[in-house]
Amino acid sequence: MGQTLAAAGGLQRDLQRELTYDGLRAAEAKGSKGGRRPAVAAAKAETVRTAYLEGRSIAALARDHGVSRGAIRTAIADLQHLGEMEWIGPVGQGLFGATDGGRPSQAAAHAGLV
Repeated sequence: MGQTLAAAGGLQRDLQRELTYDGLRAAEAKGSKGGRRPAVAAAKAETVRTAYLEGRSIAALARDHGVSRGAIRTAIADLQHLGEMEWIGPVGQGLFGATDGGRPSQAAAHAGLV
């Protein structure tokens, strides 16, 4: 009897998974995109990126736009390359003296600041 219930549960799980995938494919075909909407609208994102490149801090941008610092980081994520991140703005200038938006110096790396 236990095996029968386990088999029925497995069939139900497979059916539910299949129906979920069918629904996701149908939504994708209609052009719907899943997930949560970004806190920083696309219209404001370009303004945020420009202000960040001009040297505004992430915290200041978050206060100005009434969103979290994480939302600002998401909006500027394409400006920060993983592994090849350039230190732009007040953080780069304060920590590394990188006024040209360049990579941190070797001295900063050896000092453990990077």
